[in-house]
Amino acid sequence: MKKIRESKEIYDHIKIPGELSEIVDNTLNEQVNNLNSRGNKLKGNFVFRVFNYTITAAAILVICFSVALNTSEVFAKGMDKIPVINSLAKVLTVRAYEDIEDNQSISVKVPGVEIDEEDNSGLKSTSKEEQEKTKQFVTDVNKEIEEIVDEYVAAAQKSIEEYKQSFIQTGGTEEQWEKKDISIDVDYDVKYQTENCLSLVLTADESWCAAYGKKYFYNLDLKENTQLSLEDILGEDYIHISNETIIDQMKKRVQDNSDYIYWGVAGEGSADIEGFTSIDENPNFYINEKGNPVICFDKYQVAPGFMGMQEFEIVK
Repeated sequence: MKKIRESKEIYDHIKIPGELSEIVDNTLNEQVNNLNSRGNKLKGNFVFRVFNYTITAAAILVICFSVALNTSEVFAKGMDKIPVINSLAKVLTVRAYEDIEDNQSISVKVPGVEIDEEDNSGLKSTSKEEQEKTKQFVTDVNKEIEEIVDEYVAAAQKSIEEYKQSFIQTGGTEEQWEKKDISIDVDYDVKYQTENCLSLVLTADESWCAAYGKKYFYNLDLKENTQLSLEDILGEDYIHISNETIIDQMKKRVQDNSDYIYWGVAGEGSADIEGFTSIDENPNFYINEKGNPVICFDKYQVAPGFMGMQEFEIVK
């Protein structure tokens, strides 16, 4: 009985988007109109009508399945036994929730790396000791991500409350505060994945203060059970290679767009702001679909805020 209740709770919490209702209605109406237009020829043909309605139901079932898989975190988690081809691990949404209250909304999706022990031959080919190391490495990464998300949301909520108090104390009214659209969003994006490598970016944003947006980068080597560094990908001369590429790209972007400015590059920027000279030893980066590292700079770090986060692909 417990399993039945739990299954019902999962079913009840699956959210179907509004577009699905329209799709279903349009499909049914189309089938009914087709039947009516052929009324004289098909009148009394019971087998034909049953066949058409069966096809319609099957089509709707496929639509429901596809939409649910792509919109419901609960449903997607239930599909985690489907193997990812040629990959040691896969990324799932392990926790997701929304909280909307007055003019504030929180939307959170927490990713988790999962090893498929049953279907993945890559893990089976290693020793038991190595398997345990991989499992522990993944567990540690997932724990860190969970902690980052929880701490970020808690800190953001505290900052918003402090902002509200300051707003009221400096003459703002509750009515004016309620008109503000304040949101906290946490999401993730899998940038690159091969059998033993996984690049994941966790993004946390707050609409009320654009400067508070943060990104966390995970470039995992699941064979060596470690985080990949830029040196691992580009070699010992990675700093020089990256600096040359970044400065060349900055100059090219300024030439192509007269509104662009990079501090200290091509004679642009303010004398009070130190321009870009070099990446540090451990820069933020992800791996793109080509397998190349993409170095990322936070907003305001190398350019004015209107240009947002700046990314530079370093071709290997």
